[in-house]
Amino acid sequence: MTKTLETPPTFVILLERDQARVQNVSANILNSLPECQIVSAVDGQILRIPDVFFQHSLTPAPKYLKKATPAKIAVTLSHLKTLNLLIERNLEQAIIFEDDVKVPLDFRCKLGFVLNEVPGDYDYVYLWTHPKHMHRDDATFLIPGKSHIRHYSYTYTNTAYLVTLAGAKKIVQYFSSSLYDYTDFMINDMQSTGKLTTYMSRTNLVENLGQSTSIANAETLKSNIHPPQSVQSKMKHSFFRTVRRSFKVLVEAADSNRKWFK
Repeated sequence: MTKTLETPPTFVILLERDQARVQNVSANILNSLPECQIVSAVDGQILRIPDVFFQHSLTPAPKYLKKATPAKIAVTLSHLKTLNLLIERNLEQAIIFEDDVKVPLDFRCKLGFVLNEVPGDYDYVYLWTHPKHMHRDDATFLIPGKSHIRHYSYTYTNTAYLVTLAGAKKIVQYFSSSLYDYTDFMINDMQSTGKLTTYMSRTNLVENLGQSTSIANAETLKSNIHPPQSVQSKMKHSFFRTVRRSFKVLVEAADSNRKWFK
């Protein structure tokens, strides 16, 4: 029988100067989770590099400094700010959203299944997996007796996740030792090397209305991190998408012909 579990404290990182994201949080997050607490995102437009690293006690690697942008650094600082808030309040666990998610009305119900199954050793649980890294067949990641939780596999972004107090402390400590890459890549490194015990929901518990694909014009909320694609770039994506679809049709036709002549 499924245990009745309370929804952990929830936080959303909100870039408050972006009115589209402010409206999204109001309509698509607070509507489902009115108790969700807003954390003001660090704004990349007002960051001064390298002063910001000193102010936040971070040590950037030389290679990171060459590729880092204020917007990307702001994302990292925003997540660290929220994780530190969890630590300061000594919260056993919490859910953290980015401001481009849509939380469905049945979120609590689906989350309950995840909370009921998550192993006691967890530090971090992905509640949303990037489309590029969704597995149609996730059999190799399954956990015996679990229907809603599976083992970790690589994914982009930290759009929505459940994190424990111990997990938050591990991430903050890891990032403070050396900042060498973007947030999601560093967290993936922690997970793949066993520094962060991670699981994943087998289904996405929220929708992502932002940077969920590599094609910018497919977004509902425009990215504050990645610049808009040029006309040439959009044409390139469209061309290769057409080629892939045509190739798929040809393969399916060839398979059908082989079956016909057998």
